[in-house]
Amino acid sequence: MLLMVARVMTVAPIGFDGSIIEVESDATNGLPSLQIVGLGNKAIDEAKERVRSAITNSLLDYPKKRITINLAPAELPKDGAHYDVPIALAILCVSGQLQQK
Repeated sequence: MLLMVARVMTVAPIGFDGSIIEVESDATNGLPSLQIVGLGNKAIDEAKERVRSAITNSLLDYPKKRITINLAPAELPKDGAHYDVPIALAILCVSGQLQQK
């Protein structure tokens, strides 16, 4: 079963506090690609290759879909590689390889 939308919750560290970040994933037909939106820096942009490699090397199927990842809320700056796991989980959920509850 292929979901069309998946959402994973994570946290953005901001000083001594944190803020909830929703990692929303959408998969549609089209040329295979991964687009990440939501005020991410260069490390977030590089997550595309890290996540693709991690999913493939875990013997899971990287979906051949047009995938859009939204990191919400957009007004909070997001940086660092700690978003890789939530992004990978969102992709696996939207492709039907993990079941979201």
